[in-house]
Amino acid sequence: MIYSGSMNDKMLQRVEKAIVNIESVHQNLVDKPFALIEKSKFLSKTAQPAKLNHKTAIEKFYRGLRDLTEAGFHFNNQISELMSVMNTHQRSQ
Repeated sequence: MIYSGSMNDKMLQRVEKAIVNIESVHQNLVDKPFALIEKSKFLSKTAQPAKLNHKTAIEKFYRGLRDLTEAGFHFNNQISELMSVMNTHQRSQ
């Protein structure tokens, strides 16, 4: 289904907001075990780098997901514009 630009923008904003919310939940879930490890002082020196690696990996994953989503919406806009131009051209002939 092809949407107008403003509707497409609204949908993109909603999708990005949902992705940010899911990322936040994911980060919180990953942080909990590391917080317990840090409180117990057990393996605290190895927990911090592992926590940072997990945080970075999650951020990269969701950034990539947002980029792919945005690219998909831009592609949809371009197809919509192309179809509009083709329809206008066909009507003029």
